[in-house]
Amino acid sequence: GAVAFLLLAGGQGTRLGTSDPKGCYDIGLPSHKSLFQLMAERLRRVSELSKEASATPGEKRMCSESATIPWYVMTSPQTDEVTQSFFREHCFFGP
Repeated sequence: GAVAFLLLAGGQGTRLGTSDPKGCYDIGLPSHKSLFQLMAERLRRVSELSKEASATPGEKRMCSESATIPWYVMTSPQTDEVTQSFFREHCFFGP
């Protein structure tokens, strides 16, 4: 089957004390990872698990061979530019 990940990221973090999108926010974890980074890491892990689950018995898969799951981030006019810049600054949370 086919699958994709859709993240609705149109809201600003005004209640959190920032005008940036909530996904850019450091929620206070020791790692200081943003919500976007946490989602990217989880999505990458799901891709790896998907590939492992589809491997035939005895077949080994490398992480670089993980299944691709498209990630769509839906923004608003108020958050689009900042969100795109944030992803670029963080190399789209790639390896």
